[in-house]
Amino acid sequence: MKKRALRFELLDDRRLLAVTAGLDAAALLSPTEAAPFGYRVGDVCIASAIDIDGDGFIGPSELSYMSYAWFTADGHENWNPAADFDGDGFVGPGDYAILSSHWFRTCEELPDELKSIEIYPSDLQNWLLAGNQISKISAKGGTLTLDARGGELEAICDYGGFSENIRVTADFKAAAAPFQGGLELALGESGECYYAELRSDRVYLYYVGGNGEMNLLDGTAYAFAADRTYTVWGQVSGGTVSFGVGGNTLLSVGGARLSGGWVGFRAAGGVAEFSGIAVKNDPDAAPAVSNRVGDVIVDAQIVENGAVLPDPLISYEIVPSDTQNWLLAGDKISKATARGGTLTLDARSGALEAVCDYGGFPAELLVTSYFRSSDPTVTFAAGMELAVRDSGECYYAEFSPGGVTLYYVDEAKAMTALGSAPCTLDYNRDYAVWAQLSGGRLACGVGQEVLLSVGEARLSGGNVGFYASAGLNAFQTIGVYTGESLYDIGPTPEEENAAIRAEIVAYMRSMATIEWIPAEDITFYDTSLGVMFKAGQTYYGVPYSQKVRNGSYELFSSYLDENHVYRGPTGSSAYIGSDCSSAITMAWRTFDPQQPFLGPYYRVPGRGNIVKVGEYEYTSDTVSSEITSYNGREVMYAAYALLKPGDTVLWYRGSDGHIRMVSAVDPANQCVYVIEQAGATQYETPIAGNSTWRVDRKITFASLYSNGYIPLSHKGLQLG
Repeated sequence: MKKRALRFELLDDRRLLAVTAGLDAAALLSPTEAAPFGYRVGDVCIASAIDIDGDGFIGPSELSYMSYAWFTADGHENWNPAADFDGDGFVGPGDYAILSSHWFRTCEELPDELKSIEIYPSDLQNWLLAGNQISKISAKGGTLTLDARGGELEAICDYGGFSENIRVTADFKAAAAPFQGGLELALGESGECYYAELRSDRVYLYYVGGNGEMNLLDGTAYAFAADRTYTVWGQVSGGTVSFGVGGNTLLSVGGARLSGGWVGFRAAGGVAEFSGIAVKNDPDAAPAVSNRVGDVIVDAQIVENGAVLPDPLISYEIVPSDTQNWLLAGDKISKATARGGTLTLDARSGALEAVCDYGGFPAELLVTSYFRSSDPTVTFAAGMELAVRDSGECYYAEFSPGGVTLYYVDEAKAMTALGSAPCTLDYNRDYAVWAQLSGGRLACGVGQEVLLSVGEARLSGGNVGFYASAGLNAFQTIGVYTGESLYDIGPTPEEENAAIRAEIVAYMRSMATIEWIPAEDITFYDTSLGVMFKAGQTYYGVPYSQKVRNGSYELFSSYLDENHVYRGPTGSSAYIGSDCSSAITMAWRTFDPQQPFLGPYYRVPGRGNIVKVGEYEYTSDTVSSEITSYNGREVMYAAYALLKPGDTVLWYRGSDGHIRMVSAVDPANQCVYVIEQAGATQYETPIAGNSTWRVDRKITFASLYSNGYIPLSHKGLQLG
């Protein structure tokens, strides 16, 4: 085995990195992971199962091991499975025949079926390093990391022992999009190489000349998700250069000008990680480029209303699907074409739809495509349909120049907008667009970004379609995925709802606990209760008032100086404050900015966005205690137990009333905890001494029931 010393030298006139990678000098001189005996980390290791002692030579040591285990089988005290070369579970003549036929050979001299070729990239020994960044290359725990967020980086290992055909594989992961990294192979001393460049949404194959000039050979769309691992590979074999992911060949170009040489890893943007690196000499020819799941291919039949349409219409299909056929609908059937893997819907004069039956897919479904609209004279409106039912129901993700919109489409084709998000989509540019239904959520996005995600679960699984109502629109490299390939499209509806409720309660708490000191005495809005807030004393919470009652946390804190001294209006009818109901409004405005300021007696079920919590019957809009007594203790207790943080409990009689926000619920002990703006009950004394608020006050179900409180919520806080 040829050993290679660590070399620090210029490569193609590029400045060598001063590499530290967080390692000290000792770490650079010794491996961080065990390698076979006689080899250093970073070396090419040509090993063999019949080289028992791992010294690269078949000789006396192997005979000694075999002699000790001679005529033994598994279970014998002298049994050594390493000496069982023929794998029959017995060390005997067959094993000796293999050993003697290769006696006094090196591992390099063994036939291919008896040797393996590996690389151990656990530290930076034996790598040639180049780039324009310092300390941005590291290799720890078997992972080579190129942090190229600030410049190009390259790490090359000399594979000169591979004289002809070569294949390199690696597990590739990019920490975040966008990124630009890849594999170099068949690199000659002149600097020539083939370079497979991986980007977030495409793969390119280049020939790089000795002067560093890059010549594009081929490219294809492929969506690499950030922070996910892909097994990528490149090879030169039989005069053909190929690149692929997993078992798929994505690019293949004949007329290879190079063979053998070095292997390198490169990054020109983002953080790229390469692990599980392996190099093989004389690989089998790469499989031909083939259609992947979801690819559009030509020469299927076009079917309309059960009848096969005649030529010269070009037909197409998605592979694989249940029916292998597209169903077409619209005013201009002749305007739908598929050539070279691109589905084109010319909807400049009428809406068009192409649907492929994916009924065999499970409930969760992701559809990806590269989308382009090419006629700026007509504003395009096109997108993807998914979860299509026989009834015609579907979800539709529509892409237009200014943004994206998600729709539910019913059997009558009526479109209900579920949500919209702004983005800019230009003409004559390819965009990686996608739509997904999973985990009770519907989402769509561009590239790796989730633009819109909503809770939606009326449909599941089903067909896949493409639709255009305006413009000249092309879809290519269509993919349909399920299972582990699905994107993370945000929290579950339950998690999202809990987060909204937590934010509401947190805002209510911030209003209730803000510290302030009056610069001068402030008389209560009810002047009969006198000076409620005395100059120089410390109070907590926005003060109670029914005069100026829009005292949000932001408004009130804007009147506080750096020492928490209140410098705002001080008149009894002018100081900034809130009451029980307006405080609820301001907390609910964290998710519903249009929530109006209402008195307690207006916060009854059916008014505005107010809904009841529980199954009690609402029998009175004037006296809440009539409702509790009518429904009885059992029904009302069951309703109280269903309360969640951010909900409210309300008592009212005519124009009088009080409302509290629920901060926590303890059904097992039949109690809730509330935050309430409560005011004052006696002359010159806030209800809590230094605050007009009660925070996390425990109230039993029995107290709520006996005092006539009913449980309520906001419509927007309800699931389903």
